[in-house]
Amino acid sequence: MKVAQVPKIRFQDLRHTHATLMLNKLASERLGHSRTQLTMDTYSHVLLSMQMEAADNFGQPLLRRATKDATISENEHATTVL
Repeated sequence: MKVAQVPKIRFQDLRHTHATLMLNKLASERLGHSRTQLTMDTYSHVLLSMQMEAADNFGQPLLRRATKDATISENEHATTVL
């Protein structure tokens, strides 16, 4: 049996993805575009920059935590070696 190599995601993540896709459709309809792809082609650069900013903002606390954990781990290792 093959196992899919996909990350585990929460139901809430699926819900947010669904909502995002619905927003794209709504925007297309409101702008009078015949296809959502036209809307995405026109405005996706904005979404990309928003995604990057959100990822940076979200990642900062994680990066600080990882750095803190690594420092603690190094200190524990140094104590064990001594």
